[in-house]
Amino acid sequence: MQALYDALARETQPHRETPLTLLILPNLAAFRDQHPHIRLAIQTQYAVMSLPPALPVVAVRCGAFDEAGLTVHRSPEETHLAVASPDWIARHGIDPAKWPPRSMLRHTDTAWPTRLGKQRLPHPEGLEINDAALLLSAARNGLGVIWTRHRLAQADLHAGTLRRVPDCHAPSGRFYALVYRSELSQHPAITTFRDWLLPHLVPVETP
Repeated sequence: MQALYDALARETQPHRETPLTLLILPNLAAFRDQHPHIRLAIQTQYAVMSLPPALPVVAVRCGAFDEAGLTVHRSPEETHLAVASPDWIARHGIDPAKWPPRSMLRHTDTAWPTRLGKQRLPHPEGLEINDAALLLSAARNGLGVIWTRHRLAQADLHAGTLRRVPDCHAPSGRFYALVYRSELSQHPAITTFRDWLLPHLVPVETP
């Protein structure tokens, strides 16, 4: 039996986090040990790969895609949040209205919101970076505050290298989806992989 993994990721830069690095690899050893009869072949794609008929193939995708003939399990919508190093927060505080605009770092594909609740944010004028991992590194090194997806910052938040700014968060409009052909929904390889992966699609909130 074989389960193939296809990541549709709009992040085309090589250092960015993908569903593979965030969801699969950290937990794959346990799955392999528990299910040695299932042979996994991992494939990554930056375009949607059509799932072949009659084969136990699954895909993890993000963004919009044609769902015809597919069974789709979506993760909860991810949260965007403002995070910065503890030292940066100690120096500049947690009131966005008082942040130096040049300290508001920017991701090329993810704009800061203009408002959070009733609070209007300064127009960001900080360094622009097109790589999510480098943006996190810049924040860890105290270069400024960033607006990023919770799942991407989760490891740093747990480690204490980054802190989230209270009340600075909003829905991201992004989710991951596990998909496979509906006619194969009872295939043993697919049901086993599905039941293992679905809990990992749920983000773990960090204070």
